[in-house]
Amino acid sequence: MAKFKCTFVLFFCILCSGRLFAQAVKGHDEQVLRVVRAAMSDTTNRFFMTKQDTLKSVVVAYNKGYPAVVVLFLKDSILRRYFDFSLIGDRYFFSKKYGEIQFLDAVSIDKIPWSENLNAVALTSTTFDGDSVVCYGAIGPPHLLWADMSLGTPMRYRGDLKSLAKRIEQSRWKIGAGTVVDSALVFEGTVTKGYELKDLRLVLGEESVFSDLAAHVLLEKEDAGFASWPKKAGWYPATNRIRPLEVRSRIFVRLEPDGSITIETPRNLWAMQGY
Repeated sequence: MAKFKCTFVLFFCILCSGRLFAQAVKGHDEQVLRVVRAAMSDTTNRFFMTKQDTLKSVVVAYNKGYPAVVVLFLKDSILRRYFDFSLIGDRYFFSKKYGEIQFLDAVSIDKIPWSENLNAVALTSTTFDGDSVVCYGAIGPPHLLWADMSLGTPMRYRGDLKSLAKRIEQSRWKIGAGTVVDSALVFEGTVTKGYELKDLRLVLGEESVFSDLAAHVLLEKEDAGFASWPKKAGWYPATNRIRPLEVRSRIFVRLEPDGSITIETPRNLWAMQGY
């Protein structure tokens, strides 16, 4: 299970407070992780912002120089929309729903005018509003910068996802699913504390026999007309390390060119909050 790194703890402070916490993070050997900030004009995402009139700003968290999480801040709402760019499904959902945004590449990252003349700044996040971008970075030893700081556990299937995908694949041929309208589907649902997936709805992709079949298998319904059905495995709800959380989560289902099925669920807690 992929876990968040210290980068995202700094990122979390920015999101929760709206400003940067210049707080040192100390290790057992008293080495310190410091936070720095840089602002500059940037209009590369102005077109993206003008198309989305409900957006106030966009935050991008970086992990080792690559965009990992995108968060949309809305003008008239406290809700924030999270997208985990390590997931194919989240990247697909974001591009279809909002379009493409421009991320800082390696050359641009090297040119960030940090407030201190230091070469060892690791970019942790950027915030842009269409006219400018604010960059946040961290300075410190690698064992602190990339320390394991997971915030919790996402929802997950209690059995084998590959087995669940195989059920969709086999069931599709058994019932003659016919022409597939959309080969890539995004569902949203909630996993209860009783290990049940409920309130499943299709949020991206057209409804079809294929989407109905995928939903049927994800919900592990037993009335699909087969002589036998594998025992239900159920789903684990998300947890914050202390208690289970009933939060909406995305499930990505894709029919591959070779007829196999790919199912993807969240890898971290960020991707499930504030849709």
